[in-house]
Amino acid sequence: MAADYDAFVMSDTTAMLGFQLVADPTPSKNRLHFDGGRADREALVARLQQLGAAEHETRSVPDLT
Repeated sequence: MAADYDAFVMSDTTAMLGFQLVADPTPSKNRLHFDGGRADREALVARLQQLGAAEHETRSVPDLT
């Protein structure tokens, strides 16, 4: 474990993963929130969709590099 913040933990792996405990029960299927930090976002999204992912919503943070 790379970090343990009680209700949020980060894995110590090559692809770092974070898991957050939420109080609300899952109303339907479990979902995965993915933050992609890659220069070629369109290629990353296309590859994940080929693997079965669905893009639910896209957000950006201004001036984030």
